[in-house]
Order: sequence, then structure tokens, then C-alpha cells
Amino acid sequence: MLGLIVSLVLAQTPAAGSAPAPSTTKPAAAAPSAPAAAAPASTPAPAPAAGAAPAPGMAPGQQGTLAKPEGRSSAANPPTNAAGTGPAAPAAAQTQSSPLAQLLPLLPMILLGYFLLLRPQQQQEKKRKEMLNRMSKNDKVITTGGIYGTVVSVDGEGDVVTLRLGNEPGVKVDFSKASILRVVAAADKKD
Repeated sequence: MLGLIVSLVLAQTPAAGSAPAPSTTKPAAAAPSAPAAAAPASTPAPAPAAGAAPAPGMAPGQQGTLAKPEGRSSAANPPTNAAGTGPAAPAAAQTQSSPLAQLLPLLPMILLGYFLLLRPQQQQEKKRKEMLNRMSKNDKVITTGGIYGTVVSVDGEGDVVTLRLGNEPGVKVDFSKASILRVVAAADKKD
């Protein structure tokens, strides 16, 4: 099978270094002054068999069809596309899809990214803000720097939290609310 394909390809391509076949067409004679009868449309010549010599006046790579006059088309000889391999498609049949239709396959990926990445992150941030707002005196917390401390005071309007470090009451440090990672143990509320 492969040998047949290779022989067909080689039969259609001219050999390297070979000169094109000489043209055997004669120059057209001057048209007579009297009107001539309309010439019948030419019919295509049968395609040459594999390995056969090209028709007279045709290059080795040319197909074995005769040219037909401009403007004439018949049902037996439909126009071909630029490659000469199949029927030409009408220009109106070649429609382009809208940009919206091209973006439609991306919609499920965008939704998947939202529900797998963005939504959980938003929920986690919401829980963190609630935790920071519920933080009160004597809660044990850990900072983003890894420091454990006990909340001494929380600035209600501002962003400052004062932490006592260790068990000594004299070591107090001010932190930003954003630097509190989590509440380790909430203080017991006595009513």
C-alpha cells in the first residue's frame, strides 16, 4: 500500500533537474472577419493512469483536464477550489462564528475556577473577619509571626490589639488586628 502511494506521488511531481515539457501549442491565427460558429465547450480528458506520460502540451505535474472558457460552468464540471482538489464552496456558505460563540466553551472553566478557587477563599476570609471582630480580653491568640499571647485590650474603632507575652504582666506589645492569625483559646465568659 505504501509503495502505491509513493509511486503516485512520484508520478505527479517532476523529477529534480528535469526541464519542463515543451509546449506544442501553436499561436492562434488571426480571427476571420466573418462571425464564426460558437465552438462547443471542451470536455475534460480522462485522468492519466499512474506512471503514464502527461498529455501533449501539459507539464508533468498538471492534471489531465482541458481549460474551459471563462464564465461557462456545467453540472458535469463544477468549479474547483484553489487547491484543485474539490468543489469550490460558495462565499455565502462560509460563515464565521460570532465571538460570543467562541467564548462559550470557556464559561464552564470560569465557573469551575470560581467555585474551586475564589469562593472558598472568600468564605475563609469572611470567617477570619468574624473571628477578629469576636476577639475579646483574655483570649489566647497566635500572630502571623508565630508569637503566642493573651489579649489585654482591643481597640474597638482602630486596628490595634494589645497582647501580653508570656506569664509576666509587664510584657505588653501592640499588634495590628491583621497580624492575628487565629484565636487559640477563647476566654470563658462569666455572666
